[in-house]
Amino acid sequence: MEDIQLHTVFGSSLSIITAIITICALSFKLVSHLVRAFEWHDRYLVRKRLSELESVRNSTEKLPLFTQYIDDALAVEGFRIASGITTSPKKMNFLMQLSKEGVWTNAQLRSASKYLSVAPGAEEPVLTIGFADLVGATLGLIAALGTLTLGSVYFLQMVFAGKPVFWLFGLGIFLAFLLATRLFITDFIDYKVVKRIHLHERLKKDAV
Repeated sequence: MEDIQLHTVFGSSLSIITAIITICALSFKLVSHLVRAFEWHDRYLVRKRLSELESVRNSTEKLPLFTQYIDDALAVEGFRIASGITTSPKKMNFLMQLSKEGVWTNAQLRSASKYLSVAPGAEEPVLTIGFADLVGATLGLIAALGTLTLGSVYFLQMVFAGKPVFWLFGLGIFLAFLLATRLFITDFIDYKVVKRIHLHERLKKDAV
């Protein structure tokens, strides 16, 4: 009887471990396929526009104004490929100045780009943080915490159900809720990053 119980316990544990390894292997293959897809997209779609702009640039020497427009478009497109940020020339220059400081990562620069605004007649963009941004960040944090809590509850319910297949199903649900949590918390992360950048820039100006 004891041998049967031990076999059942170890058999269940082995099933759980096998299921987890299977999920990890499938996830790794999925990520590798996604990486290849992004490489294909970068090579044949993203860089295609850059090549087209360069070919147009070679035929606009007699049109100074249009040549300047193409040069700006080339700069913005090159910046988009390098950073993943689609923006205007003025905002691009602002972000490159931030990057030049060597303090902020590319992900933090992407967060900053969402809060950049250029007032009519202004020469340079500024980081604008309003009350609506605070509300959005707070709601995003609440939604993220609620989603994570709900996913954890579902996972624990499946674990306490006792069957390995329920563990596997619960893990899948938890991973889905974890992904949703990351999406919900994006606004909060962006808000905190921009607050840090804004404070850093203000302290830098005060020091001068």
